[in-house]
Amino acid sequence: MIMNVLSWRRKWESIPNAPSGLSRLSAWIGLNLLAQVASFCIVCFVLYRFAYRPVLAMLEVRRSKSRRACYAEQIKAELARTKPSARK
Repeated sequence: MIMNVLSWRRKWESIPNAPSGLSRLSAWIGLNLLAQVASFCIVCFVLYRFAYRPVLAMLEVRRSKSRRACYAEQIKAELARTKPSARK
């Protein structure tokens, strides 16, 4: 507990041009929040670029294969239905 308080105090004191007390705390929290938002945006971009888009592309390929297979089954069923009537 004491070490945490001391590390926070060092962080507050390292903020340039920050007044003492509560203002220094709010400045440190503001910098921390800004860094977290920036990190979150970077992670979202990286995940979208290298994970989400390839997965969506793979799903689209699978969806088109499924549509083609379903269409092929419909054609086979229609062909089987019309072949006996063509023989008569």
